[in-house]
Amino acid sequence: MIEKAFPVVRVLWHDAQRISGLPDGSMIVNVGPVVTESVGFLIQQDDDCIVLAQSSYHANADFVGHISDPLMIPSGMVIEITTLPCVVTAIMAGGCDSKECGCGNC
Repeated sequence: MIEKAFPVVRVLWHDAQRISGLPDGSMIVNVGPVVTESVGFLIQQDDDCIVLAQSSYHANADFVGHISDPLMIPSGMVIEITTLPCVVTAIMAGGCDSKECGCGNC
C-alpha cells in the first residue's frame, strides 16, 4: 500500500503508433513518433522509466493508498516533465508535501 501524496505532473513524450499500409510498404508516409501529453500522479521516476497513475485512492475507500491505471513511459521517450502547481496537487492528492511552494497547504 502507498501512504504518501504524489506530485501531479504533465508529461510530453514520444509515443509509438500503429501504421497501416500495403504489404509492399507503399502508402506509408510521414512516419514518426507521435507527441503525446499525459497528466497524472508521478509514482516512479528513474533512469529507465516514469510511471504515472490516473487515480490515487484516499478516504472512504477499502483500498486507501492504492493507485489505478498506471502508465509506464520509457525515459528515453520523455520530452518534458512539468510539475503542476501544488494547489492542484493539494486538491487532487490530498496535500502538498513541498515546504517551499508558498501555497498555504503545506
